[in-house]
Amino acid sequence: MKNPNTIIIISIFSLLGLLPISSDLTASDFRNADWYMTPQEVMAVEDVNILTDATNGNQYWLFCDTVYLFYHSSELTYEFYDNGLVRADYEIITDNYKALQFLEAYDEFKAALTKKYGQPIEDKSDQVSFWLGDSTEIWWDDDSTAFEIGQLSKKAKWQTRRTIIELDLNSGVFSDSPWIAITYKSIEHENLETERREKRELDKL
Repeated sequence: MKNPNTIIIISIFSLLGLLPISSDLTASDFRNADWYMTPQEVMAVEDVNILTDATNGNQYWLFCDTVYLFYHSSELTYEFYDNGLVRADYEIITDNYKALQFLEAYDEFKAALTKKYGQPIEDKSDQVSFWLGDSTEIWWDDDSTAFEIGQLSKKAKWQTRRTIIELDLNSGVFSDSPWIAITYKSIEHENLETERREKRELDKL
């Protein structure tokens, strides 16, 4: 006579074999790479050309040749901490973009990221404002006008089990020139960084 426990175990594994595995559990964290891979491991799975690198203490960066996102040229950077991948950035090359092209590119990337990751957990895409020196906040109804005077900022954020994804458009509010960037960050590393910053501040007391 068969052991009933054996029958139950076999049944459970049979059922699991029929169930789809969540894409969030099986997908890589960024492109083909996973967080905490070494630079060598990342380059083994990624199809990019490295232009240069840089080091600052525990941090290490790999700067890549141009990659394309929906026909937009972009600069790709991998950031490592203690030899493990913790962040990656696409900065869209927008040297010849006009205001409308910036806005269209932002909307295009937002739609694509929403299609892949679902609705943003944070969305400031429709908040068009800037601050004067006296802390007065001015609101603009027209994105193009705000962009042309260097006072447009838009942002959306998504989250998976292990990753924070941020889309940013800035027309000069906090920088000298407009830019669009998509950033992928390890949630675990971000939490550790927050703890480290807090400890540094507490050590001063």
